[in-house]
Amino acid sequence: ILPVGVPAADGGLDHQPVLQVRQPAADTLHVVPLRGGADIVLPCVDGDEGVREEVVHVRRWDHLPARLRHQWRRRERPDAHPRPCPPRHRHRLRESGKGSLHDEKQRSELHALFLTWWFGVGVQSVPLYLSEMAPAKLRGMLNIGFQLMITIGIFAANLINYGTASIEGGWGWRVSLGLAAVPAVIITVGSLALPDTPNSLIERGYDDEAKAMLRKIRGTEDIHAEYDDLVAASAEAKSIDHPWSNILQRRYRPQLCMAILIPFFQQLTGINVIMFYAPVLFKTIGFGSDASLASAVISGIVNVFATFVSIATVDKLGRRKLFLQGGTQMLVSQLVVGTLIALKFGTTGVATDISTNYASIIVLFICFYVAAFAWSWGPLGWLVPSEIFPLEIRSAGQSITVSVNMLFTFIIAQVFLTALCHLKFGLFYFFAGWVVIMTVFVALFLPETKNVPIEEIVLVWKKHWFWGKFISDDDIHVGNLEVAKHTIEAA
Repeated sequence: ILPVGVPAADGGLDHQPVLQVRQPAADTLHVVPLRGGADIVLPCVDGDEGVREEVVHVRRWDHLPARLRHQWRRRERPDAHPRPCPPRHRHRLRESGKGSLHDEKQRSELHALFLTWWFGVGVQSVPLYLSEMAPAKLRGMLNIGFQLMITIGIFAANLINYGTASIEGGWGWRVSLGLAAVPAVIITVGSLALPDTPNSLIERGYDDEAKAMLRKIRGTEDIHAEYDDLVAASAEAKSIDHPWSNILQRRYRPQLCMAILIPFFQQLTGINVIMFYAPVLFKTIGFGSDASLASAVISGIVNVFATFVSIATVDKLGRRKLFLQGGTQMLVSQLVVGTLIALKFGTTGVATDISTNYASIIVLFICFYVAAFAWSWGPLGWLVPSEIFPLEIRSAGQSITVSVNMLFTFIIAQVFLTALCHLKFGLFYFFAGWVVIMTVFVALFLPETKNVPIEEIVLVWKKHWFWGKFISDDDIHVGNLEVAKHTIEAA
């Protein structure tokens, strides 16, 4: 159903917009006049079997696919297309008036752009703020609170989408999008009461305020060792004029690799395939439209509760153990899900005899996968990058982490449906292969950072079997080296 032009009695084209209704099972064509203005286009394509119609719904000329724009231009040049299309197939494109759906779409895209922009700002700043404020022994737990709020937001969004899907008139999505203002207001108001971190205060020359803040957030007067580390880090940071070029230096090679590879691997776990398209997946494996949304809500609940597991264990078991255990569980879950789908759908992607119990087993293993991600790569993909950068490259490093994460989130979201159509069950094997690679990478190249003060992480890299060769003794700047080494040994 789309607006087109109607052939006039004199052989020309009537410019009055109409609604064309094609019925695929028959050769009938119904033409119904529209009320008011509308964009119209009726391309003519000369195929091998003669002239045929190809109808595309567009709002403006610049929204017409490039392939059809090229065809339009060829038909406007007689020398390029000597055999003109019959009059009834001539192209006509008329712009909409004010208040059209195109204008509304532009406004929606602008709103989405602003939402994405400020989401990126929050994702970059919040983990760093939490890591700088938290004591070393609680840094993991407090930082993962950020991931917990994300999972709660995802769960709330699933509930809202489930509720608004039943609103008549097709405007339920407006409610879902508009409710994004609620957390935005909470963040804005709450940020007014947030104090500056000691690192920020020292960098701006407020030494007394930094000491007072350290005493307040640590709950003790014995803050001299940590304060000395912060002062040394600040002095090193002030000597760096260009953090974006300095992060490319050899001594920062470990942090740069982690800033790129950790968010890259996080997206290639395949989690966004599940979270973005859970209703599509569940509907594909046999659930109805409402049941598929309900199943997405179930996976959201699993996501929330599994994040609590990470909060409770990250500072006890450490980052590496959660990475390795979560990677193993995700691998098994994806192999099982891929195999179960392969047995029923095969290479055709069509299954007519799938039972509810069989589909429920698939959903169960998907939940196992979501749980594994929620206590490993989900929170740790944000925690570890936020605690490994020295102050002088911290902002640049975290910016790289967020940019890589958002880039591959976008890429995977764009290609998933196409990949699912072509790879079918093989898509789960594809992500399982990447889980193997990232789990081996963590086992070999990621050192343990639990209970280590953020300004002394450089000593962890120095002790590592591989990364230590990139860091010389002259690259280590901490307040009290002997105390710092003792802290690393204790951790």
